[in-house]
Amino acid sequence: MHCIAAVPPKVEEAFKAYCYIPYTALTHAARSKAHLRGEDSSFVFTSDGLTAKGLDRSNELSISTVDWIAAAKTAEERTAHYWGADRESALVSHHLVVLDIGRTHGWLVAMHYDVQQRELAHANHEHNLAGLDVAALTIANNKVASAALQSPHPTLSNKRSAPSDFPTSPRKKSHTVNSSHCFRCGAPGHLPADCTADTTAAGKPVASLATGARSKHALAASNGKHFCFNWASNSNCSFGSGCKNAHSCSLCGDTSHGAGSCKSRA
Repeated sequence: MHCIAAVPPKVEEAFKAYCYIPYTALTHAARSKAHLRGEDSSFVFTSDGLTAKGLDRSNELSISTVDWIAAAKTAEERTAHYWGADRESALVSHHLVVLDIGRTHGWLVAMHYDVQQRELAHANHEHNLAGLDVAALTIANNKVASAALQSPHPTLSNKRSAPSDFPTSPRKKSHTVNSSHCFRCGAPGHLPADCTADTTAAGKPVASLATGARSKHALAASNGKHFCFNWASNSNCSFGSGCKNAHSCSLCGDTSHGAGSCKSRA
């Protein structure tokens, strides 16, 4: 039985200082390497806030699902130890969202979203990690989709990486929906908060922007519930009947599909 090396001192101090930590620094391999090298602890100021000096971020988007889940668990434990239950709860919620994005949009999109949100949280301590940020997911999905379009040939760079439970690129359906059409009116080129339409592409009154929502792009259904983003994107939600949000189309009102699959879209 192999013992897991302790969290390296500089990573432990980064948790204590609430600095950004690439989850690749928490893998078993990284811990063992740090233990053998006896790496020191120091910090530098970057555009993303205070960061532990020397933590390698070069491959953080390529971390395997298994390693990421283990690292996330460690991050939750150390966050609870230094910063209490509220920040731990927000981080747990964020991790669940990331896993859900991995299932619906692909693991690489999930990693872009994860890094983006945690960087923001460590740069701005008022940023709440809990829940899904629709705009951030759209940005992450578009970034991966754009990179894929610029690479005509499949890459073999991850040939020897550990297997993932999720696809590594965004599904075509999700890319078409998130990068092209507004879930409020069905027209291309903008997001719900920027929508000025009065009616949807299906001729219905547009949904109201949800009040008190974490994302400014969240929409409210007629029953007061927020429209489920996963359902809107893919006409599917891993939470199923347990989801507290509305599973219907914000464009035509049909409950058999989400806005991203609505035939009325412009």
